[in-house]
Amino acid sequence: MVYPDRCGTKERPGCILTDRSDDILINKDDLVVGWEDSFVFKRESKVIVGGKREIEATLDLTVLGTAVIVDSGDFPVADTSSPVKGATVINEGHIEVHTKYLLSKYKDLIQDPDHPDRPYKYLRLIVMNAGVNSQVINKGWIDVYFDHDESNTSTVYVIAMNGGIGSTLVNYGTISFHGKGSVNTRMRGMATFGDKVSCINYGKMKVDVDCLDDARLITTGGNRANVINDGVMELKGPGRVIGMTRYGDSNLINNGSISVTTKDYPAGTATNNEPTGCAMYEPLSETKQNIPPMINRGQIILKSESTEATSKERILLGMYVDIISGNASRLSPHVINEGTISIVQTGPVRICAAEAGFIPASWAKIPEDTVCAVSIGKWKTKIRDFAALHDLFIGDAVKVNYGAAELILIKDRTEPDAGEVSIAPEDLFHKLGDTYTYATENYDALKVRAGNEKLAEAVRNTDKKTAMLKRKDES
Repeated sequence: MVYPDRCGTKERPGCILTDRSDDILINKDDLVVGWEDSFVFKRESKVIVGGKREIEATLDLTVLGTAVIVDSGDFPVADTSSPVKGATVINEGHIEVHTKYLLSKYKDLIQDPDHPDRPYKYLRLIVMNAGVNSQVINKGWIDVYFDHDESNTSTVYVIAMNGGIGSTLVNYGTISFHGKGSVNTRMRGMATFGDKVSCINYGKMKVDVDCLDDARLITTGGNRANVINDGVMELKGPGRVIGMTRYGDSNLINNGSISVTTKDYPAGTATNNEPTGCAMYEPLSETKQNIPPMINRGQIILKSESTEATSKERILLGMYVDIISGNASRLSPHVINEGTISIVQTGPVRICAAEAGFIPASWAKIPEDTVCAVSIGKWKTKIRDFAALHDLFIGDAVKVNYGAAELILIKDRTEPDAGEVSIAPEDLFHKLGDTYTYATENYDALKVRAGNEKLAEAVRNTDKKTAMLKRKDES
């Protein structure tokens, strides 16, 4: 059935839900959700915390999609044992979500650092939701406003699009997250923990929130999924600000544009969360089996806005392989960049930023003898002083394999010639510390060529381990 009594009114439209499999829900209206009388229910979910799956009890609100609801106790309960299957959920209208009134009403039931014994882990709003083997398609507009009290320390979590095992999530429209937020504000453009899921962005997805804990525009926890950006992603904020994430053995491909800007937390914010930004993220654990290459064919723009208070511990990366297990040494992540990755830093503090990084997670207590085998494929990059800038590859606990690598050097015509630069392995890859081992293999197999071979050629000196671009019109 569709829940007509929970759909709001003409003046204040609300949630549209069905508990029928193979049902079709299409919204063409303007829905404004988040009033105190919105339909909120209890849900228990499997989530990944620190690389492990846990069960969390949350207070949920679903705007458009599927839910099997059982009336029980103080709150209705979502029955997750029998998920709705084969549904098609489409938004062609405008959905506007606010967090202010809901958090104000339920804040005493939601955990925070001072009240870990409260019954609900966080308040979660899922804008579009469907179960197993379903389709979730946004052709319209989704605007999420984090307008709750910015001093609140409870977790407020909003997911724009969610689907179960075997589902397809596609955004053709616009998904935007706005507002001041708070220290434990989280958001996802698309999110799923199921296997065999496709998450594709053809439209625009945007985050511009002043205070947040974790923002990701696409994230998948299952295996054999497709995570693809063919559109535009823009993220700006403190905390963890990430374009695309895969936790399982899934494709991770950017064909479009991803812009990531990290900045400081608002003055006076109490947090241990150091801002970290990246366009493409790979947490590397022993649960993975066969990892497809991480591929950028589009444009990635990385920006750091610093102040005198900015910590040099902040990290900004195009591709981020986060080594979260010592057993990950048996795996071989493979990274390819056939597009462009650019880095812009403003302000007084220069942070650690690079096109790709391979870094052991501090919380995971990685053994010092861990060595992760990293394979570099084609890598297109501007020719520059790699030895001085340390902004191509960075990391620790790795053995970098250049056997399949091809360094494709490009230069903007408006910029002066870089001249001869070092491409020695110790200059291409900057080691971050002294704790872990760093090694290379098959460096002699590294190929070097010009990005536009009609205009220039790459001249390589194998003895000196240098390269330069020489214009074809030069003698």
